[in-house]
Amino acid sequence: MNTVDSIPGIRHHVAIKSEDHDHLPGGNMNLKITGTIVLLSYFAVASIALSDIINVPTDQPTIAAAINASDNGDVIEIEAGTYFENALSTAGKSITIMGKINPNGFPETIVDGQFLDSVFRINSGEGPGTIIQDLVIRNGDSPQGGGINCSGSNPTIKGCLITENYGYAGGGISCYQSNPTIINCRLINNSAGSFGGGIR
Repeated sequence: MNTVDSIPGIRHHVAIKSEDHDHLPGGNMNLKITGTIVLLSYFAVASIALSDIINVPTDQPTIAAAINASDNGDVIEIEAGTYFENALSTAGKSITIMGKINPNGFPETIVDGQFLDSVFRINSGEGPGTIIQDLVIRNGDSPQGGGINCSGSNPTIKGCLITENYGYAGGGISCYQSNPTIINCRLINNSAGSFGGGIR
């Protein structure tokens, strides 16, 4: 495997093999390209370039609209403030939904479910690439996971304050057949009708 720099900053890996052409004068060794140029680095760069940043409310008026407009790899950045939304489904997308934090490192973006449903529903086979970050998630109400309802999914939840949510099971977060990664989150004053006030 040889490496060539035909495009500045992008290394192309080219599969080659040598063939001994004895019939040529002097028995010279020629190199014949036999494989397809594998532009691994190029595709990695292209993937990053295709990722969009969607701002709420500048680009989309609501979080739900931003999720609907997003594709895998996109980042939804939500400005500081309170957003009254619920039943926000990530729809199986590998996207990052993130709020703003203040100079002390606390989230300033609040998603308020108004006790109408779970605030977030992550139940379409999402993996760790689905990220909920730097949000206050509050006032959700659902039989399973008032704040975040994970079902059959493994999202990443980090830097969030999950508070004042209610669920029959799993007031703050419900994990049904799920294994989310939860990093530096606080679950405060959540409650449940049966068990798992903070997390189930």
